[in-house]
Parts: sequence; structure tokens; C-alpha cells
Amino acid sequence: GTDLHLCKEQRKGTFYKWRHHLISASGEKVGQIEFGGPHTMRQDGTPTARIELTGKGCRLYEGAAESDHAERWSQMRAKLASVAGRLSRVDIAFDDFAGTYNLAHAVKLWQTGKFDARGQTPDLESVNHAKGLKGDTIYIGSKASEKFLRVYEKGKEQGDETSVWVRWEAQFKASSRKELDLDMLCAPA
Repeated sequence: GTDLHLCKEQRKGTFYKWRHHLISASGEKVGQIEFGGPHTMRQDGTPTARIELTGKGCRLYEGAAESDHAERWSQMRAKLASVAGRLSRVDIAFDDFAGTYNLAHAVKLWQTGKFDARGQTPDLESVNHAKGLKGDTIYIGSKASEKFLRVYEKGKEQGDETSVWVRWEAQFKASSRKELDLDMLCAPA
């Protein structure tokens, strides 16, 4: 048994003819599946579909079997490879509960060129919230680019003003220049 099921209601998809939401046992939307329509064929004639999982959807997927985290995502990688599946976007998060890799660390890495690519330094934006009530955030890059990084004070966002918990969220997108490797699912580091 799994805690995921398809919503019975069908809607028009963004790029596809049909969209069904994935719903958790508690009734929360945790992803969606889109398929069908004339513009969903690859150039070689292969039909495509789109699957999206939220963070909670990923946790439910991981918990749907007795296997561990790495084994479960390795199984997903193998299933996608068997049908020539491609990744269009992958979000990877790292939680630093000790606060070792804080926002100042992210800024230092940016200042020393650690995020530079093809001779260019990505944009850095810092958002400071009054009195740290929601925690501060650093954005490196652009949401429209192939790589985008968000580093923020997750503990403070959750309401603990004294927390040192920092979350690093990297967003990767496929482009006409670069495909995302399926190994990102089982070896995100």
C-alpha cells in the first residue's frame, strides 16, 4: 500500500491534454501527472508524459516501500532509464541544522567565484527580514537559468528566532544546451 492516489477529477494540463493531481491519504496535493495531446511527441515520435512531485510527494514515495532512501531513488532512476525518461527540473535541498554553512558562508563562496560559470558571476540577492522574524535569504543566480540557489534561515522561517538551521535549495533545469543526468536522483551531491 501507498499513501498516494490520483484525483478522480481531470483537468487540462499546461503542456498536455490531461492533468491528474496526486493526492495524499490526508487529501493534500503532492504532485501531478500530465499526458496526452498532439504536441507531446518527441521529434523521434516517442510519446511523453510529465510527472511532478512536491517535497511531501517525494517523502511519501520514499516511504512507500521497505527500501531505504538511496535504494528507492535508484529504483526510480532505473524505471525512467528503461523508458528513455528525461529530467526537466530537479530541486535538491540540504539542511544544515548546526548552522555551519550559513548565509555568510554562501556569500563568501560567491565572492570567491565558486558559483562562476563560463566566465560569468551569477547575480546575488540578499533579502533581510525585519528583526529576523522570518529569517534572511540569499539568492544566487536566476530562476530562469539552468542553476539557481536559495540559501535561507529555515529555523527562523519556521518561527524559532534562535534557530541556526539553514537550508540550501538548488534548482536545476534542463535546457537545449544541457540535459540533467538521471543520476541526480540517486546521487544528488
